[in-house]
Amino acid sequence: MYNIIIIVCAIIFILISSTGLINKTPVAMLGACVVMLIAAVANFPIQIVAINLNVILMLMGIMIIGDILANTGVFEWAAIASAKKLRGNGLLTVTALMFIAAGASALFSNPVTLVYLIPVTILLAQILDLPIRPLLAMQAFFANLGGSATLIGSPSNFIIGSHFNITFMQVFWNLMPLILVIGAIWIFLIWIFKWQIFAVPTGKREHIMKALPEKAITDAKTLKRALIPILLTLATLVFGARWISGNAGVVLLTGALLAGFICRFKVKSLLQKINWSVIMFYGSVCLLVGGLEAGALFHNLGEYIYDYSGGNLMWLTLATLWGVAFLAIFIENIALTVLMLPLFQLLAPKFSHSGTHPLFWALMLGIMLGGCVSLYGASANFAMARLATRNRYKMSGVKFLAGGFPLVFIGLLVATAWLCLRYFVTK
Repeated sequence: MYNIIIIVCAIIFILISSTGLINKTPVAMLGACVVMLIAAVANFPIQIVAINLNVILMLMGIMIIGDILANTGVFEWAAIASAKKLRGNGLLTVTALMFIAAGASALFSNPVTLVYLIPVTILLAQILDLPIRPLLAMQAFFANLGGSATLIGSPSNFIIGSHFNITFMQVFWNLMPLILVIGAIWIFLIWIFKWQIFAVPTGKREHIMKALPEKAITDAKTLKRALIPILLTLATLVFGARWISGNAGVVLLTGALLAGFICRFKVKSLLQKINWSVIMFYGSVCLLVGGLEAGALFHNLGEYIYDYSGGNLMWLTLATLWGVAFLAIFIENIALTVLMLPLFQLLAPKFSHSGTHPLFWALMLGIMLGGCVSLYGASANFAMARLATRNRYKMSGVKFLAGGFPLVFIGLLVATAWLCLRYFVTK
């Protein structure tokens, strides 16, 4: 019976990762139900407790906060104001859009950021006559990159952080410097190899100079009311790690509800801001992985990997970075993250290390960088592709891979050097 569970889980993971044509949430839910039925017949102890409530609360909180801010027009204002400030210079405007995508993703999660930033990016590209598809692809790359710099910036980070009790500042101090280096290198490469396609004629620049960025703020009253509770929430995550101790989800949802109530939203309106499909997908994947945990698959695999590494933490850290990045090309990032949790729960305690394990940073980085290659491998990429198609700019998976692979490969090389120098060579 356990072999049947493995086969069912494998089929479900393939279906939810291979294409954007399939609605992955009902497929994952169906797979979870089938696994639970098989486990019930075979009397296997399904790990329902594998669903982390803290993660669900984090997802709900960041969705509400992101939606409240986005509906005020603040993202549109930032993009239009930047383009006008830079006088419509194509290359500088593109650079500003990348910084906005990365910075907003670090604070409000990359899928949420792109949902509201992509439409204004398309508008600016049309005004300045910039190539839209390459611009959208690069924005997805930088949203993934920026999101990985903080605990709440990407679904994968806060799933891993919540599971292993990693704080906001631990993620920030260990990953932010590396993210800044990789981002700077990516910008430099764009300037070197893409400057020609982002050149803007003088006539087009004049159009953006007539824009009024302040008109993009559609609800200034809500923006002013929401800023205080949102800033307090972020400050609590940053400075209150000692007291909240693994309850970042509670803090985020509390801050989101306070912001909603201060802005006088009704409870029904706040609940509508939550993407329940993502919540159900996460829960279903947890049940699938719980079914796999019922047997000895993860234990045997963990023991094999540890024996193969010879107890060498540096080798295992780098193998995690590159191996997970490869898997992230083919497996949807939330599914891959949940799938890796029980394995690393077995591996991490086998190594003594001061502070938080470099294995966790390698896991976060590998999932992020590998996810940049596949159009449907990361939540941010999928959100971008869906919005691009809705605006009649359908993205090609092959071209997306071709554009992302060089950046990802360079990012992996930089991350390899960073992990070695920071956690092993200098110790």
